[in-house]
Amino acid sequence: MVKNNYAAWRVDVNMFPHNGTVRDQLSFLVRYAILAPSSHNSQPWQFIISQETIRIQPQEKRMLPFCDPDKRLLFIALGCALENLLIAADYFGFQTHIVKAEDEIRVSFQKKDQTAVPPSVHRIFSIPKRRMNRNPYEDRMPDIEWMKAYGTAEMEVHTVTEQKKRNDIADVMLAFKTYKFSDIHFRQELARYKRNNFTRLFTGIPGFTMGFPHVKSFLAPLAIRLLNVAKLTQKEDEELLKRQTPVLVLLCTKEDNHKTWIEVGQLYERLSLHAIELGMQTAINAIPDRLDFLSKLKGIVQTAYHPQIFFRLGFALKTPEHSPRLPIEEVITYV
Repeated sequence: MVKNNYAAWRVDVNMFPHNGTVRDQLSFLVRYAILAPSSHNSQPWQFIISQETIRIQPQEKRMLPFCDPDKRLLFIALGCALENLLIAADYFGFQTHIVKAEDEIRVSFQKKDQTAVPPSVHRIFSIPKRRMNRNPYEDRMPDIEWMKAYGTAEMEVHTVTEQKKRNDIADVMLAFKTYKFSDIHFRQELARYKRNNFTRLFTGIPGFTMGFPHVKSFLAPLAIRLLNVAKLTQKEDEELLKRQTPVLVLLCTKEDNHKTWIEVGQLYERLSLHAIELGMQTAINAIPDRLDFLSKLKGIVQTAYHPQIFFRLGFALKTPEHSPRLPIEEVITYV
């Protein structure tokens, strides 16, 4: 029996209300949008449905002021949710028009063909399969040629496979993690989103997604509050990044603003879903928010652009269960 806080992952295209109202149909599309990733799995979004429009807005009570003070991770998460929404809209035959404003994303929908038969092969089927896979990856190099097509003049996709560069990036990321975990306010905020393996809550990160056994999953929030756990896990983290991850990926952008962050989220979601179609999985690590760390990353991949997302890519040795999701009724408002 699936717990209520994991029920959202059981969405199925056959559940679409073909004979329902436009509001019913747009509400169904949101079921795919909420399966997007977000920092701490805080799910900081609200969907306002009005006639043939969905507005995606930040949900203030689920923001992360210490982890994400400039709201970059917030808008990246909204971009991931937007991409899922657009994929679902395309599958069910909607044309969309998008306006990215400073404080919200507005998407207008128009049905293309009421009689069209949905395709049997479509990216929508990868959305419920996506999860953040933080486990070790197999020691084999995947084909990454397909990722080159996603780069643009505004957004670079850097795939790092050379061992020395992977080591250098890992050193920067681990040093940043240690620095970040030295901040007690950051640790307290993170601890509020760490969950035990039996959680019935709808947000946060259950221990099993990190590979924690049951007892450790109960102890983790307390340990994070009291200790700089980055120092305790440094050797394990180093092994994961340097020897258990064949490809490290950096997404870098020419501009650095809300609109760009949304587009970064869209790109990451496209990449992660494409990876799933090829049997691979991904895991995001927080990008540094200090200029000295960022400068080192830019030097390693030789770019003048702004690093926005860092993630691991490979064939996972095992696949964790999904993280919880808020019920659809809590993230939709009708006006």
